[in-house]
Amino acid sequence: MIDRLSVNALLKSVIGILAAVVVVILALDAWDSWKRLNTANRSAAVAEASSHLFTALHNLRVDRASSFRDLSADRQFTHMNQQIRDARTAEMPALKSIMVALEAIDFAERQSFVAGIAQATTKLAALHEESAPAFLRPKAERRPGLAQDVFNQTMLSWRCSTRFPPASLGW
Repeated sequence: MIDRLSVNALLKSVIGILAAVVVVILALDAWDSWKRLNTANRSAAVAEASSHLFTALHNLRVDRASSFRDLSADRQFTHMNQQIRDARTAEMPALKSIMVALEAIDFAERQSFVAGIAQATTKLAALHEESAPAFLRPKAERRPGLAQDVFNQTMLSWRCSTRFPPASLGW
């Protein structure tokens, strides 16, 4: 049977097999590169969300402690503490940016996680609106429990944020 094969046919079949092997090897390398690119993109998205998270957490802690202290104080302030204003100015955009950054990451609990942060952020924004003028009133005119509500909501926002990254990301 081998004596019926010509040199021409034998060379063409060897070249065809080698070309097929090269194509398969290149395809496997391309697939591996695609997986590594997806991993790098996911890592970059997690890093971006983490940077917003760090900003939010730092400012939430400052806001929680300072707001609770000033709202619990017996004195009437002439203006809101600059430290509280700065913390609130930085924390709200950071919390909103976390939600946007999380939309770029695919993980199992994404919808519930983002919804929890969105709900906590909305409640926190409402408490900011209510507490801002309360600093300028005497303690007797402030809503009872406002200081504790601000403390609890900033703690809840902090707890929602510290669950990141979720276990399903494998980090």
